Amino acid sequence: MNERMRNEILRRHQGGASMRAIARDFRIARKTVQRVLSRYEQDRTEGPRHPELPSPRQRRASSLDAHEDLMRDLLGRYPEITAVRMLEELRARGFAGHYTIVRERLRELRPQSNREPVIRFETGPGAQAQMDYGIYDLDFSREGRRRVNLFSYVLG
Repeated sequence: MNERMRNEILRRHQGGASMRAIARDFRIARKTVQRVLSRYEQDRTEGPRHPELPSPRQRRASSLDAHEDLMRDLLGRYPEITAVRMLEELRARGFAGHYTIVRERLRELRPQSNREPVIRFETGPGAQAQMDYGIYDLDFSREGRRRVNLFSYVLG
């Protein structure tokens, strides 16, 4: 069974065709159709296990690997340290590399901030208002392009 046939089985099943009808149309066993559908569901839940898919890329050895402990230490003390400042510190300790590799490694090592979502709240009528102001350049039919001021005030 080729990939084209598997895709057609999935398409027909998702379109509402029964396994019996699909098996009859393709002249294959119902268990074969069932095996294709269960394999599809397994791939969706666990991820594909196809032998032709590439394995995750391994990172090559780098001249920065010897300085990674120092980078972690500096990040622990100064969480907002810039790549330029990190490069200065590394060069003072013998690193001979360049800015780009430091910036990329810093992006990997820096802890990602997980901002809390804003909690939505409702207010009573007239209890809250929001205001906005902006300047826009608009094209008018008679006067041509003109700058206008826009003020918006919305009651909640």
